[in-house]
Amino acid sequence: MSKFLFFLSLSFVFLSCESEDRKLDFDINQNYETLGKGFWNTAFVDAAGALGGAGSVASVAGWLGWTPAAPVAAGAVLLGAAIGGAGASIAYAGSYEVPLENDYLFSQSMIVNDNYVDKIGAIHNQIVIDYKEKYAYYNEEAYFDFFELNKEQYGFTAPLSISVKVKRDIEKFKSATHSEVIEYTLEMLPKEINQKMYIEFFKNIVSFSVKEDAVCYIKQFESRELIKKEYSDETKLLLGIYFSTMRYSLFLWNE
Repeated sequence: MSKFLFFLSLSFVFLSCESEDRKLDFDINQNYETLGKGFWNTAFVDAAGALGGAGSVASVAGWLGWTPAAPVAAGAVLLGAAIGGAGASIAYAGSYEVPLENDYLFSQSMIVNDNYVDKIGAIHNQIVIDYKEKYAYYNEEAYFDFFELNKEQYGFTAPLSISVKVKRDIEKFKSATHSEVIEYTLEMLPKEINQKMYIEFFKNIVSFSVKEDAVCYIKQFESRELIKKEYSDETKLLLGIYFSTMRYSLFLWNE
């Protein structure tokens, strides 16, 4: 836990949410090597992996007794998100040789108050950092052994239960193109969301060449989504996991 607290206390950088009119060509069939914009492309993978991991646990937990005030199943779902997100992150980044940033700059302006699971993004980053201190690349046995030994320092007490699907998905992320990541994300997002609106959201993210601007755009979209009264608690939890992982991941990887 000391590493995690140190991580959260690192230098502050303040984000400016000025809008940008600039747009770049968007080709969802390109991957990191051809696109060369790793800071957001890897974040897409991280968030998709977290969504897949959370969804796999949620489908088993059945959301029995879950509410924001009494999260009976939420802890297990967050653990699934951490497992899936960090695993996908390490596997993809290792495959495309995406380096970690030398400095991890975060601030209170990274936080979205409407997202009550905002911390999962910071935990995700710390898991990736800690794992990569010991291992250069993703290895399934090493990764899950690492998680089993260290989960409590990240605040997880639920039993470690990994589905075959999560392991298989992490392997797929090693060579996933951007179009495959988007397709996977749309499949795993809650059914309540408007897919056309999210496709437009994905297109807009890649128009930003500055991380701070991308984060501001995500925060604005995220806040609007998380306060929608028509969404169920389950949907808001999964969306909160997805957006938090994406925002924090943007600052984890170098371009």
